[in-house]
Amino acid sequence: MTEPRPEKRPALSSPASPPPRSSVASSHAIAWAAPTARVAPILGRRWLHTLRASCLASLVALAAACSSGASPTLPIPPPAALTSAPDEDGVVTITGNGAIEGALVSAYNERTERGVIETADDAGAFVLRLEAQTGDSILVWQRVGTQSGQVLSLGVP
Repeated sequence: MTEPRPEKRPALSSPASPPPRSSVASSHAIAWAAPTARVAPILGRRWLHTLRASCLASLVALAAACSSGASPTLPIPPPAALTSAPDEDGVVTITGNGAIEGALVSAYNERTERGVIETADDAGAFVLRLEAQTGDSILVWQRVGTQSGQVLSLGVP
């Protein structure tokens, strides 16, 4: 027994649509309904996969945007510091407080291109010793995690 061609199949009835009244209307309904019934599951699955992929990509982009920090961070201020005059060995002492607890405090002599790094104590105090001469410019800053703070420039008396 052969299966009838799609245009000659009986129309699927649904409670919302009335039964066809003529053979012309019946053929039109069958021709419209049959291809949709065969193709809809394939397109539906593709559409569903595309929708899932789009949603996943959107969520990943949103997560990346949120993790990069939606609000700008405030700059880390330089620590308050004073420098002494060079001693008989040509070393200055840079003392200060007001650094962030546990921050790495750095001092750099621009003339000699040398520097030192120390960790601020629990009160934010620090002591750095660096080779320098009168008139040298010493740069001082602090670093917390991966963020470096603003630079303070001190002149050696």
